[in-house]
Amino acid sequence: MNERFMLRKNILRFNFALLICFICSCSNPGTLGSVASTELDCLESNLSSELKKWSNYGSFKPKEGDSTAVNWWKEGGYDFLNYQCLYLKKELYMVSINSSSNSSEIAIRAVYEPQKKNWLFADEFNHKQIKKAELAMKILVSYIYCE
Repeated sequence: MNERFMLRKNILRFNFALLICFICSCSNPGTLGSVASTELDCLESNLSSELKKWSNYGSFKPKEGDSTAVNWWKEGGYDFLNYQCLYLKKELYMVSINSSSNSSEIAIRAVYEPQKKNWLFADEFNHKQIKKAELAMKILVSYIYCE
């Protein structure tokens, strides 16, 4: 009888642990993938400053109506990333920065789909979207000046 009770207790603990793991994994931001990764001989702070400058300029600047989309990254748990949202080739992209000691890598991590009011992560891009993102990155890189 005591052995049966202990077995049930252990099964209950195990199920509870599985439930907690499942709940925690649902709120985990997960991976986004990346497209058009480009390495630059630039410190992260300089590159971040350049992206911020361009995200506030002319055709690169997100429109006022895009604030919900842009804020989604912070609210969705991705605020640990160094990123900027900016328009490239009439598409709103999320571009992130990763750095090592003397160089940084920028990559497109997502594109906003206004008709669906949703971000499409790079790991879900189709072939056409990948080509568009690669062209957009080439344009962006041509505007970046690193000291």
